[in-house]
Amino acid sequence: MVKTRVQDLAGEFGMASDQLLSLLKEMHVVARGPQTPLEDTQVAAIRLRWEREKRKHAPEAEAAKKPKRRTTKAAAEPPPEAPTADPRTAKRRRTAADVAATEAAAQAEADRVAAETPTFDLERPLLLPDRFESPTVSSPMLTIEDRA
Repeated sequence: MVKTRVQDLAGEFGMASDQLLSLLKEMHVVARGPQTPLEDTQVAAIRLRWEREKRKHAPEAEAAKKPKRRTTKAAAEPPPEAPTADPRTAKRRRTAADVAATEAAAQAEADRVAAETPTFDLERPLLLPDRFESPTVSSPMLTIEDRA
């Protein structure tokens, strides 16, 4: 059984051995240098992690690339726009009936929530049971000099 060395795996991934060693350190795999042989299970775990990292960074790399510029006549001409006679007619405005219907629905929902929540009587004072009353002091507390 041939063991894979760190430098061979780094060459496979197209990275420096030092970068792979730092990745191995994050994964808690003991590797002292580029010549360190790795077990097959360790190599499988490293390849899995490398694929995940590559997939995670792939959308970022695609977004960073600038789109290629084409200089064809079709792309140079803007598409014709549909002529509009009056720009004000393109917008849809809410009517008073729509506004009243939405407000009525909101009010009905608020009433339903208010009916479900318990009410508290804030005017009635809270009465505490006797066990929470302050203890009566029968004698004053002794000072340090009195105790000595």
